[in-house]
Amino acid sequence: MTAQEHNRLLGIAHTVYGGVSFVLLSLVAFYFALVLGLISHDPEAPAVAWLLFALMAFVVLLGLSVTGLSLAAGIGLLKRKGWARTIALIAGAVAALNIPFGTALAIYTFWFLLGEEGRALYSQNSAQRLNLRPPAQSLWQEEQRLEEQRPPDWRS
Repeated sequence: MTAQEHNRLLGIAHTVYGGVSFVLLSLVAFYFALVLGLISHDPEAPAVAWLLFALMAFVVLLGLSVTGLSLAAGIGLLKRKGWARTIALIAGAVAALNIPFGTALAIYTFWFLLGEEGRALYSQNSAQRLNLRPPAQSLWQEEQRLEEQRPPDWRS
């Protein structure tokens, strides 16, 4: 496979992982909303139940932020944005905690993006985006480069 194909596959994998995580977290959030409805109408509900609900809400919000990170990484990788490599590495590190699918995604993310192909792909992207040229090796080459950039004088 070429570097572009690996990048596309990794972008799809991060997007699917983020989408599935979002659906599962939405179901968990719906369950917590139902529990809150039951707790709020029970005058004898202990304070521990509210503390447990607050903890669960925090976990859901944390999960949604991690899911958003994975979705952003997937979309950025598919569009070959320069920032996507960094976000994907962070999302891969966080996804490694989710055994076995997140771990597999993290291994593939690290293997590709930290390998030679991934580095070359994203260093090439950033050089093209910034329109960078290799540095001049002597002052004479620098003067030639400056002359190339000057527009021609059409007045004479």
